[in-house]
Amino acid sequence: MADFSDEQLQKIWERTNGKCHLCGAWHTFDTYAQDDGWEVDHSKPQAKGGSDHMNNLYVACIPCNRSKGDQLSAREVRKSNGLQTIPPSTKEVRRTRKIWVCVGAVCCFALGIFGLASSREVS
Repeated sequence: MADFSDEQLQKIWERTNGKCHLCGAWHTFDTYAQDDGWEVDHSKPQAKGGSDHMNNLYVACIPCNRSKGDQLSAREVRKSNGLQTIPPSTKEVRRTRKIWVCVGAVCCFALGIFGLASSREVS
């Protein structure tokens, strides 16, 4: 098992917003390497040429990671768990929230204008 710095672990955790990329279960950052926590999975196993490059490292539940081993691909395991893609990153989640807040604000503004206009017509 490779040793990762706290900074590397934080980046790996943020890539999937703390969700196991194999089953989708959510983990807090501080449960790294604990019995009921998560560990770093090499999406392409090192035994099959995978590297320690950040684009190959993901959060995985310890049972998911151990059962995947170096024989199954991450895609096969995700598919068996009903997932088609990796969970969104923390950055993607924040961007999506901002978009929906803006959409909501525009909708509320539009409804306010149309609601005000329609209430004037009724009078």
